[in-house]
Amino acid sequence: MTTFSTVFECCQRLTQQGKTPSVALVRAHAHQPISLQEAIAGLKQWRSLPPGERQKGPSEPQPTASSDQPDLTLEQRVEQLEAQVLALQSELARIKTPAPAATDTKTQPD
Repeated sequence: MTTFSTVFECCQRLTQQGKTPSVALVRAHAHQPISLQEAIAGLKQWRSLPPGERQKGPSEPQPTASSDQPDLTLEQRVEQLEAQVLALQSELARIKTPAPAATDTKTQPD
């Protein structure tokens, strides 16, 4: 069982008991140890769902493979991501580079 599933289950039990789930209550009533960060993240996700969706539990994250090349090996994907990082770093460096000082070309009113 994932941490989010544990948090969701705990939130559901607390709600059924008429209690409002909080980080402290979730951590205290969980069947397994949950870190503070995990409890906060799980509770935020649970609260963000509409009430009808809360009973279903967390949805499993879908893999985010590139639709144009879904069958890349890990090495190919790493190379692709490294190229994207380099491109982003170059763009960031270009943006951070100060533009040459513009001269004031306004004319003084007579």
